[in-house]
Amino acid sequence: MATRLLRLNSRFKEVGGSNSDFKIVIPVTDLDNVAKITLLSASIPRLFGNIYPGIDKLTFFSPPTGFTTVVIPSGQYTAEELAVVLTDLLPMVVSYVDHRFVFQNSTGSFINIIPAADSFASYLGIIGGLLINAGTTLAAQNPPQLQGPLAIYIQSNAIANNSCLDILANGLSLPVVVPIHSGSVPYGFNINWIAPTQDEWLLLYTQFPDGQTLRQLDIRICDCYGNVLLFPDNAFSDFVFKISYAEKDTTSTY
Repeated sequence: MATRLLRLNSRFKEVGGSNSDFKIVIPVTDLDNVAKITLLSASIPRLFGNIYPGIDKLTFFSPPTGFTTVVIPSGQYTAEELAVVLTDLLPMVVSYVDHRFVFQNSTGSFINIIPAADSFASYLGIIGGLLINAGTTLAAQNPPQLQGPLAIYIQSNAIANNSCLDILANGLSLPVVVPIHSGSVPYGFNINWIAPTQDEWLLLYTQFPDGQTLRQLDIRICDCYGNVLLFPDNAFSDFVFKISYAEKDTTSTY
């Protein structure tokens, strides 16, 4: 069994991909019969914000308009900055006081913030909804969660299809290569990860007697809920894998 290193860098992605969801084609025969693969290292810029598609919507109900959904622009926000943005988007004045978001309803109707699967409500500290009656002020039940993803998940259908079991609502299995803790890295700095051992996140292709073909590879960088994170166009991630593969027999018998 031969071994080689395999490097994937988002800068060399195929046309149409992004720096967090991309494909790379490497047309070499060494990737035709891969028996096992493991991620050795990753270098990822922490330039994804704490608000991004998947957790960027807020829905509220207020007569006579009915249900309204606003989308918070993706980015990295402090609580005070987010309060200003929410004030512009909602029919209320939003402030941040004593570690809570506070909603001041000066309209003539009640406003009910509705929780939903893709809602940002829980990140604002709102659990189960928040009913703000006309002319009243009400604080969220809990402190906000604006630290951003505490761990990022490297996923790949080609490399790790069905590698991670999960609940039925998530499809029972996920193509997780490795989770990488990122909570201790400040925004704007680099996440540098090295596998504790070469077998720590080893993936075996025992279901394929002749090995797995990895000429066409895909990488997605997600949060723990599968939401793809957003990176600037000039922020590239780098991954180094170790592969083991069956060498082709170059001898001929006549």
